Amino acid sequence: MLKKILMQGVVMLLSAVSVFGQFAGPFQINGSTVNIADVDKVVLRYRSADGLQSDTIKVVDGRYSFFGQIVEPQLVWVNMLHTPNEYGRVKYPKKDEVYQMYLNSGVVEVQSADNFANMHATGTGAKWQKDYAYLAQQQQLTKDSGETMVITYREASLRMKGGLVPNYTAADRQKDSIKVKEIDDKYLTLTEHLNKNILLPYIKNSPGSPLALWALKIYTGERVNDYQEAKALFESLSDNVRNMPIAKPYTQLLQAVSISSEGVIAPEFSLPDTSNTMVTLESLRGKYVLLDFWASWCGPCRAENPHVRKLYQQYKDKGFTVLSVSIDNKSQLKAWKKAIEEDGLTWTQVVTTDGNVARLYNVNSVPQNFLINPEGKIIAKNLERQALSDKLKTLFAH
Repeated sequence: MLKKILMQGVVMLLSAVSVFGQFAGPFQINGSTVNIADVDKVVLRYRSADGLQSDTIKVVDGRYSFFGQIVEPQLVWVNMLHTPNEYGRVKYPKKDEVYQMYLNSGVVEVQSADNFANMHATGTGAKWQKDYAYLAQQQQLTKDSGETMVITYREASLRMKGGLVPNYTAADRQKDSIKVKEIDDKYLTLTEHLNKNILLPYIKNSPGSPLALWALKIYTGERVNDYQEAKALFESLSDNVRNMPIAKPYTQLLQAVSISSEGVIAPEFSLPDTSNTMVTLESLRGKYVLLDFWASWCGPCRAENPHVRKLYQQYKDKGFTVLSVSIDNKSQLKAWKKAIEEDGLTWTQVVTTDGNVARLYNVNSVPQNFLINPEGKIIAKNLERQALSDKLKTLFAH
């Protein structure tokens, strides 16, 4: 009787926590399996205040239950374990034996029918599960659509590194360069659909959902091209969402991005050029400067070089220049210089072998660029091919 009263108390507490909208607190998952043979145990993986937890429960008469505490809503993994064979070995869970669920504080009732991953979750502890399932499905559709493109993209990029394909000619490089650019454009269209039609509306319409933060991270990416937009969207989220522990890294990212965002003076630096002479960004004041981060091994970077070269030739006598910053390491300096020669890059080339200048500008992948005005202020960043052409045409229209 006492056990029954205590259990009723736990359920009431869990329900109350969910009603009052608290993100941190206890959870209870009650599960059942229907028409699934050989289910011995169920494993739940989640994060608590003490770090990553992995709880294993024996399934009795097709039922199991988990209890725990979470510090914020989160994606958890639930998988089944088969009965050990005669040698005591347990088969590794297959794809249809693993389920992802978005858990918040409260009670969750889950049922798996026919296969374990065919799980239906309801209850106060699964408040955002439907939202997660929808957003994850849309993200997966984008990923699946671009999967073949990614494979082709990587193959072409590897060939462009050089030394991997015998008799790889300049004409071959040009073909791969065009192919890489075409794939870039197609994938950009896919991601723009996900961002503008799925993620952004969800962020704006669901500021109290923890998944709005998850969507925001995907929407802005680590590059955060538009700092002001990202900052405004983050600040539009509810206090509960912005104060989640998982939000802290994003606030740190915004802080890092703010240093090199549009409207601020570009951070100063000094780097060696191809002859080991130190070059400062400040020495280029008085001109429009395209600060271009790249690498000799980066296929998309090499694909963009002919276009940048064309723009440089077109505007170099009108107050425009390019400063290319390579992120090649010390062992790649020969390849860097060779790429400069092969691509006909006649403007100033410098290299940050330790990556410090790349980190200063929050550059964690290439290509990336920053357009700086004669006063040293960043006026645009990560301009794609046509956008860069249009921007320079406007700036030098007079």
